[in-house]
Amino acid sequence: MRLRSLGMWAMLAVLVAAAGCEDDEGTPASVGGTWKGLREPNGNLERGVTLILTQNGPALNGTFMASPNSGGIGVGGTVEGNHLELSGSVVRFNLPMTEKLDLTVNGDTMTGEETIGFGNPGSETWNPPMALSLNRVAN
Repeated sequence: MRLRSLGMWAMLAVLVAAAGCEDDEGTPASVGGTWKGLREPNGNLERGVTLILTQNGPALNGTFMASPNSGGIGVGGTVEGNHLELSGSVVRFNLPMTEKLDLTVNGDTMTGEETIGFGNPGSETWNPPMALSLNRVAN
């Protein structure tokens, strides 16, 4: 009888431990708020950037601004675990432009890449990726 009780307790301990080790990579990180940082275009001067995000579960919407005078570009995308993918399109100076952001969040810091494509969707000419580094300044 005592052996059976020990076996049941051992089984219960394994189940509790397994429940605590659940993989939360699919749980979306909390990224809503205002983020500010720098974009480092391939060898050129750094430029300040701002990313404002609203979040509903894994769905993201917001505005990405690469300069105070740009007016920004509306972006949408998803967050899966700590990985964000955002994109948006706009026409500037009669030229269609697509913006893609591929970011990883760690607490109140985000790092990753921004890629800009010029031309009609599906036939863009893509510039080389630029490094991004952002910090959350408001929730």
